[in-house]
This record gives sequence, structure tokens and C-alpha cells, in this order.
Amino acid sequence: MGQPEGTSDLDMNYAWPAMTFLAPLSDSLATTRRSLHLIAFYAFSFARQQADGEVWLTPTPGGLGTPSFDGRVLRFEEADLVSQSGCNILAVPISTLRDALVFAGVEYDRARGERNDIEVPDNLDEVLNVEVSDVAFLGDYFSFGQSILEDLVAGAPDGDDTAPRLWAEHFDLAIELGDEGTKSRASVGFSPGDAFIPEPYAYVAPWWKDETRDRLPPTEPFGVALRYSDLLETQDPRALVLSFLGEALSKLSH
Repeated sequence: MGQPEGTSDLDMNYAWPAMTFLAPLSDSLATTRRSLHLIAFYAFSFARQQADGEVWLTPTPGGLGTPSFDGRVLRFEEADLVSQSGCNILAVPISTLRDALVFAGVEYDRARGERNDIEVPDNLDEVLNVEVSDVAFLGDYFSFGQSILEDLVAGAPDGDDTAPRLWAEHFDLAIELGDEGTKSRASVGFSPGDAFIPEPYAYVAPWWKDETRDRLPPTEPFGVALRYSDLLETQDPRALVLSFLGEALSKLSH
């Protein structure tokens, strides 16, 4: 049997963190998140797109990166950019976006950024600061989200779901669930924080938000969200997130 779609040799035997204990967010998380987001989109995702046409990423042990493409994986580990081909590993410290583009083997595509909902930097030589603990946190957070989304997919009717994908342009991990005919379809995912909500959050974003607000009244511009700060107040974060997402999807389908 081959490995599941969306996995790489790096994670086949990896036990994703349960995140039963959550630490307060660091003051540096937003800076680290921005740095990884820029590199993930302009370097890692673009390199993969040129090779196989796909743009999504995935959680990896200790961070996040691409599934295997062209025989290699590009990923973050601690404060390094890592390129792995089989047992051959090359790691260099994260520095600038220009250096990350060279590392990934791609050119800066400004127009690609302008077509997507992402910052378009003018200075490719700006030093991109990251904290090792933040990289590890984001890897664990996305892995936590992936395990929950996989549970939701496993319980969905055949054909109603999509596999978890970490979309580089929005830098969030998401699936799609629900029926288009009843306008109950929604994007369900985990964001590490963005312009809407600065802290990480789980969300349900109905495709027909205005037409389904009688079923699921939106609390955010895009739908409903459960903030990371809410998870800090519970002994079982996983159960809380599953309950929140399950209740929102149930309301949307009725």
C-alpha cells in the first residue's frame, strides 16, 4: 500500500502532537508567522507549483513544508530552511526572502503575489526574523488542526469532503465540507492568525454566508471562529474544537 495523499516520507511514522497542554502565545509569533508565510508562498509553494502544478503545503515534524515533489521536500525546521532528498539534507539559516528564493530554486514572481491575498514585499533583502519556539508552535498547531480535520473528513459522507491542505497564500489549513445543493457547504480550517483575528483560531466559513445566516449567524466577517485564547481555558482543547466545529456544521446543515 502506498502512502496517503498529502504525506511525505518525513511524516509516515510521526505521531502528531495531541496539544492537550497549550502555552500562552509569544510576543514574537506574529513576526515569525509573517516570515514563514512569505517564504512558504513565494519560495516553497512556487517551487512545487512549477514542478507538479500543486501549491499546497502540509505540517511536517517540527514545522511545515511541502509534500515530496521532484524527489525532494522543502520545509522549515527550527530557524532553518531545509531541503531533503532521501537521506540527503541541506539546511541553511532563514535570512531574507531573496536567499529563500535562491534556496528553493525559483525567481521572485511579484505578479503571483498580486493575484493572491498576500503581502507583496518590495525589499527582498529585508531580514526575516523567526523564533525557533514559534516555528515549533506553528508546526504543532497545524498538526493539531490536521488531526481534527482528518476526523471530520472521516465522518463526512462520501464526496462531500476534501483532504486537509495548508494553503500558502492564506497560510491556513482547511478542508471543504457540506452539500452545495442545500447551501450547507463551508470551508473549515485553522488559521495561525491574520488581519481578521490576530491570534490563531479554528473557523467555519459558509460559502453562502448571507443566505445561511438564519442557520449560522456569523460572528466574524467570514463566518464563525474559536480563538486560541478560548482553548487556554479548557482542559481538553481537542474536544472543545471538535464540539465547536461540529455544532457549527450541524446548524449550517439544518
